[in-house]
Amino acid sequence: MSLIDFTHRIDNNIPVFPGDNPPELIPVVLEGENGYRETSFRITSHTGTHIDAPSHMIPGGKMLDDFPIDKFTGPGITVDLSGKWFSGVRGSLEITKDDLAPLFSRIDNIDFVLIHTGWSNYWGKSEYTDEIPYLSAEAALFLAEHRLKGVGIDTISIDRIDSPVFSNHAVFLSRDIIVIENLTNLDKAPDELFTFFCMPLYYKDADGSPTRAFGLN
Repeated sequence: MSLIDFTHRIDNNIPVFPGDNPPELIPVVLEGENGYRETSFRITSHTGTHIDAPSHMIPGGKMLDDFPIDKFTGPGITVDLSGKWFSGVRGSLEITKDDLAPLFSRIDNIDFVLIHTGWSNYWGKSEYTDEIPYLSAEAALFLAEHRLKGVGIDTISIDRIDSPVFSNHAVFLSRDIIVIENLTNLDKAPDELFTFFCMPLYYKDADGSPTRAFGLN
């Protein structure tokens, strides 16, 4: 068995969604002063590699702490679309239903679909949030019509970066399909099914949470 880490490390300089507050990690006790070390965290619930709960966008939607723990693990598969943008000629940023063709015969046996765009290569650079690949309405609806637990992507949002209505979020979250954003290392995922984990912090009324996302092969 092997583990694949799909998580970006949190520090004070990581990218955040435009308009969000950056994280603040502040040492409050240093080892030399008191014999131990302690750090204060001030971060939003949608910092770094994180999960969106239905309540993030859907009034009255479920919180992450409303779900049983098995909501956050299950069979997953990665769809590699990085060639659309990193093969020498950049195509449209829209991810179409046809792009998801490798899933057509397998999706009924899957809990998590992880979309590998390669955008994590831009992590820490302005390109990461300037423009991003996004699902078309038809592609989002195709995924949402199946009994998935979650959809993940290696960008900062499942929607267009300039979306005024976040329609893809609404399609998934209204069906209790969680959204995992800012994944990384999806190029290291196996081609076949593997077990995906994205455990959230367990806090009251969790509209989202940073997660340590990883795969077990």
